[in-house]
Amino acid sequence: MELQEEIHDIYYKIRLGLSQAENAACAAFDTLTSVERVSMETITSLGSPTVAEFARALNISPPNAAYRVAGLMKKGFLMKSQDKEDRRKFFLVPKKRYLQYVRANETYIRDLSERIRERFSDEDYNRLVDMLGIIDKELMGKNVYSGEGKTKNGTAEGRRSKD
Repeated sequence: MELQEEIHDIYYKIRLGLSQAENAACAAFDTLTSVERVSMETITSLGSPTVAEFARALNISPPNAAYRVAGLMKKGFLMKSQDKEDRRKFFLVPKKRYLQYVRANETYIRDLSERIRERFSDEDYNRLVDMLGIIDKELMGKNVYSGEGKTKNGTAEGRRSKD
């Protein structure tokens, strides 16, 4: 099997596993449309972006981004946090309700990681971690928007506020 096919198969299996974990974890997430789920995943991956950063990441218009944000705020999954230095600037911050959803994802990813650790030798496991790091940092960068101030766990330091 070619690498492209392997990546395709892995992506869809992970996506399915995450969807199953999300649905099992909390019925409240049934209220999120697929567009809203992608929007929240994008916001989370950017690490509390501004509406403008969110719009650029998805290549959508600022009014479309503002509309999506308003809907997510109304459903209780998202809030805005005002920048302490520049009071004109607001960051998009997932609320506890959404973080419960993310925990289901983290559990699935942790379980998959543990199965990989058990299956491969330490040398192969460490090599896989190194290769995935290179893919993430060097090879995907030209195709994926990366938010400023993003830390390893996907949050932006100093941007998150308590729910």
